[in-house]
Amino acid sequence: MIKGVIFDMDGVIIDSANLHLKAWQIFLKKHGKEHTKEEFQKYFGMANKELFQILLPEAKKEDYRKLDDEKEAIYRDLANIELNELSGAKKLIKKLYDNGFKLIVGSSGHPENIEFNLNKLNLSKYFQGYVSNHEVEKGKPAPDIFLKCAQKLKLNPNECIVIEDAHHGIDAANNAEMKCIAITSTHDKEKLKDADLIVDTLNEITIQKIKELE
Repeated sequence: MIKGVIFDMDGVIIDSANLHLKAWQIFLKKHGKEHTKEEFQKYFGMANKELFQILLPEAKKEDYRKLDDEKEAIYRDLANIELNELSGAKKLIKKLYDNGFKLIVGSSGHPENIEFNLNKLNLSKYFQGYVSNHEVEKGKPAPDIFLKCAQKLKLNPNECIVIEDAHHGIDAANNAEMKCIAITSTHDKEKLKDADLIVDTLNEITIQKIKELE
């Protein structure tokens, strides 16, 4: 029986893909690099510490946390001006909360970003916390983030369902042996084919559809 819902943040609760693209481009330009939209889409959903290995291979691992803070500070400056929820997000969150589901955020994002986003959109009260990439050894597609979410909710993995938008997140849910609903907010259906259910909008997710995945 599904008792908990794990929400990814970017592309699920918030419409942030363009904000992160801009932030990465500004950040990498400061470090003498270019970053295309195609590259961004390819790696969307991965943790920054994994992305630094690809995009800044010359960076030292001991500098990753400082680089992470630098990039995400740029994001928050942009988000403070133009952050929007993904269409239907608050309605779905409130519906699940009112129906007794335990909710938590499981995101590759920076912890300050998660808190900033939830507070700015007045959503914090619905969630029993979050798990960020900073709390686990391995980010998505490893299952660590989602398994830690289940632990925080005091639920078994098979009692949780994940809502994701990227194939790295879907792989993480599958690796955690959790059911997964994917939304086509940032990727097309072909890239999300390993999810248990694919929707085009959050408005398509109903309590009945969640129960059917049990």
